[in-house]
Amino acid sequence: MNWSKGFFRVWLAISVVWIAVSLIVARPDQSFHYYSSFDEMADRLRQAPSDANGTVHFSAKRTLTQDETDELLNELESRSAAKRSELLSSLFAALVPPLVLLGFGVAVAWVLRGFKKSSS
Repeated sequence: MNWSKGFFRVWLAISVVWIAVSLIVARPDQSFHYYSSFDEMADRLRQAPSDANGTVHFSAKRTLTQDETDELLNELESRSAAKRSELLSSLFAALVPPLVLLGFGVAVAWVLRGFKKSSS
C-alpha cells in the first residue's frame, strides 16, 4: 500500500469539495457582476455630457449637478472597493485552507520519514 499517494488523493478530494462549497456559499460570480456594474456605471457617469452650468445629463430623464455627480462617483468607488475586497477574501477563504492542509501533510510525512530505519 502506498500511503503518500493515498493521502494525496484524499487531500485532493477534500480540497475540491472545500473549494466548491466555498464558491457556492460566497457566490463570487454575483460579487463580480456587481463589481463590474459599478465600474460600468461610473464610466457612463464620467463620460456623460455636461453643459456650461456644470449640469451633467446622465440620461434623457436624469440630470445631476457636478456635486451630485462627484458624490455618486465616490459612492460607486467605495462600493466597488468593498466588492473587490469581498472577492479577494472569498478567494483567500477558498484556497488557503487546502494549501495549509497540504503543508501540514507534507510536514507530517517528512517527520514520519525520519523515524524509518535506514537501509544501510
